[in-house]
Amino acid sequence: MKKALLIVIIILLLLSTAFIVNLFIKGYQSKNMKNKNTFNGQTLGTCPDKPNCVSTFNSKDSKNYITPLEVSKLDFKLKEMDTEGFTVIKSEDNYLYLTHKSTLFGFIDDIEILYSPENKLIHFRSASRVGYSDLGANRKRIEKLKDRLRQL
Repeated sequence: MKKALLIVIIILLLLSTAFIVNLFIKGYQSKNMKNKNTFNGQTLGTCPDKPNCVSTFNSKDSKNYITPLEVSKLDFKLKEMDTEGFTVIKSEDNYLYLTHKSTLFGFIDDIEILYSPENKLIHFRSASRVGYSDLGANRKRIEKLKDRLRQL
C-alpha cells in the first residue's frame, strides 16, 4: 500500500513538473514570435474561437466580444494614454499597438486600441500569442485600459 502511494505521488510530481516546464516553454515561444497586429487601416481583427482573445469587432453574441468605449471629447488622442506596464510597438493619434508580458511565465499578449472619431468609439483587441485559455486575463486587461482611457 505504501509503495503504491509513493508511486502515485512520484507520478503526480512528474506530471506537475512537466506542466510547469511546458508553461515556461510556451512563454519563451511567445517572446520569439513576430508581432501579431491585425489593424488593416480601418478595423481590428476578430478573434478565433478560443477563450484567450477579446475584440470589439467580434459579433455581439460571441464569447470573445467586448464592448467598445464611447468617447465624448472632441480632441481625443490615444497617444496621451498612460501605457505603463506595456511595451509600445506602434503609436499614432488614433491607433496604439502594445504588448504585455506576464510576470511569471513571460507570455506575450498583443493589444490593439483603435479610436474611431466618426462614431466616437474606442475599439479593442487583446489576444494571447500562444495557448488556448488565458483565464480571462485579456478581458480584464481591456477593462483596466478602459478605466485609464476614461481619465483622459
